[in-house]
Formats: sequence, structure tokens, C-alpha cells
Amino acid sequence: MRERPAWIDDLAATRAHVWRQLERAVHDRHAQWRAPVLATVGRDGAPHARTVILRGADAAASRLWLHTDARSAKVDDLVRAARASLVFYDRRSELQARVDGDVTVLRDGLEVDAAWARLGDGAKRNYRTALAPGTPAPSPDAAAAGTGPAPAPSEHGRTHFAVMRVDVRCIETLLLHPDGHRRARFARDASTWCVP
Repeated sequence: MRERPAWIDDLAATRAHVWRQLERAVHDRHAQWRAPVLATVGRDGAPHARTVILRGADAAASRLWLHTDARSAKVDDLVRAARASLVFYDRRSELQARVDGDVTVLRDGLEVDAAWARLGDGAKRNYRTALAPGTPAPSPDAAAAGTGPAPAPSEHGRTHFAVMRVDVRCIETLLLHPDGHRRARFARDASTWCVP
């Protein structure tokens, strides 16, 4: 039987636990919340969901950061409707958090330059493809290489790199536990327990 978390019956402690998990996921490659699912509304009006990597979390500012290729469909989605949801799930503790927020796609500026500088060479390679993510290709190797003319040596993929800054509107948590499930909502102006 799973141990009963100390924070399970306290709203402030639950919120603090959630933000600790988010901040931990930024630095721990094995953290359960490192790779949430991001959902946007596509051009066709349908929900579009994909897994992303959490790159930054700041509880005091109620902000999260993600990276993306500026040519990706999710950027197009966010330009038209700058709202998104992220879903985090820890299968060990059975804690889920759904984060709703306003998303700003940043392509230039000190924040983006600093994020680019922190990336390793392997991650930077993802932004060096000549073709946009999702472009049809004749083979898996051609797709992996981003078939097309090579970027100029001075570019190194930076022109395709963007940061998604999520200003959190609301976090809703659901903890599944044998002693009783707990659901809570943390909005900008109020926090409350909810029926699981």
C-alpha cells in the first residue's frame, strides 16, 4: 500500500508539492513530470496533443517554459489561439496535474538567446533541419536528416528555435489514493478542493 503523502489534506502544501515536482522535472531527466502532454487547438478546430519537454518552472511567477521549432504546427496553433493545456502524470504516486495557461512564443531576445546557449549540441541539432517538423519525406533517413539544403554554418539552427512561455492561469490536480482521492484547483485568484 502506498504511503499517505503528508500534503494530501492541505491546499497550500499540495500547491507547494506540485511546484516542487515541476521545478524538479526541469533538472532531473528521470522525473515523472519531465515530459508532459501539450494540447493546443489546431487550424481545423480539433485538439492537437503532443509530448514536450519541460525546460523551466517558476512558482513565484507562475510560469513554465518549453522549447520548440518555430516552424512547427504547435506554433501556428498558438499564434491563432494563445492558450494551451499541459498534462503531467506521475505513475508512481498517481498524481496528475493539468495546467492551463496563456502561451507566448518567443523567437528573439535575451530570454531566447540564454535558452539557446544552455542547449547542448545534440539538442541544437534538432533545429538545424532544412525542412519544418511534419514535412513529408521519402524515407526515415531523409526525414531524420530534414532533407533539403544544409543551413548556413553561421546559423546553427538558432533561427528555427523558439521558447514557449506559459503564464499559468490554473492548475488542477488529481491524486488517486486508496485512502481517498483528492482533487484541487489552484487559480490565480483562489484555491479550492474539488470533487474527484
